[in-house]
Amino acid sequence: LATRTVRIHIKDYKRKGNINGGGVWCQLLEGDVDYERAMAILKNKGFDGYLTAEVSKSDPNMSDMDYFKSIVAAEEIIASYYDKA
Repeated sequence: LATRTVRIHIKDYKRKGNINGGGVWCQLLEGDVDYERAMAILKNKGFDGYLTAEVSKSDPNMSDMDYFKSIVAAEEIIASYYDKA
């Protein structure tokens, strides 16, 4: 599928225990996704398209601007993993 993949949606998930133990969706880089490894695999397979972050604000007390800044920071970290792969 590497040559047919145009866009990838990313999100993060925090497991509760084993692989079938359930879990919760969480903010980027706060879960169990190994983005450094995932970005290396994408680059190795030749993917150079868009990544769309699927996120939502989980802290109602956080300002929208602070939330936006936190997402941008996480996206920059994830992009840096791709760049250094």
